[in-house]
Amino acid sequence: MTLIPRPSPLAHAIDRPAVRSKLNHLVESRRVVVVIAPAGFGKTSALNSWAGASSRLVAWLSLTTSDRYPEHLAQRISAALEELRLTPDEPGVEGTDERDRESVDEDISVLIIDDVHLAASAESRAILIQLLERAPRRLHIVLAGRHSPPFGLTRFLANGELDRLSLDDLAFSAEE
Repeated sequence: MTLIPRPSPLAHAIDRPAVRSKLNHLVESRRVVVVIAPAGFGKTSALNSWAGASSRLVAWLSLTTSDRYPEHLAQRISAALEELRLTPDEPGVEGTDERDRESVDEDISVLIIDDVHLAASAESRAILIQLLERAPRRLHIVLAGRHSPPFGLTRFLANGELDRLSLDDLAFSAEE
């Protein structure tokens, strides 16, 4: 179920069950998923297809050049979190113990941030970093863009909280 409108599916889109399955596994098992590929490689289409088939609450946020202004980006992120029924006072990563982590799996919500490379200002990048660091444990975030997000994700990778959908994953198979 997607609460914030995502792009309309293309009429000529090719069904990609292997990509949806891989995305489902990544989103279920990691708090942060990064999808990086050049324009035209199918990032948005793959995520859109996955979101349409997911039983999770999914909010979609396509960044624009206006999101270089931190107030604009902060308002849009707040609206996405409201749509996912997440509140700013919900416990984040630091406030979650092992018992909470076990119950979180059933309540995962997903925020897809497409075109993350458009977070061009230092202030906007700081807002995205704060979102990642303070997000409630039940919020899993997918970052998609043309190149690596313009901020460090090393800590999430080192903690086993981050994984990537690669160019190889997005490549068409002979069957497709």
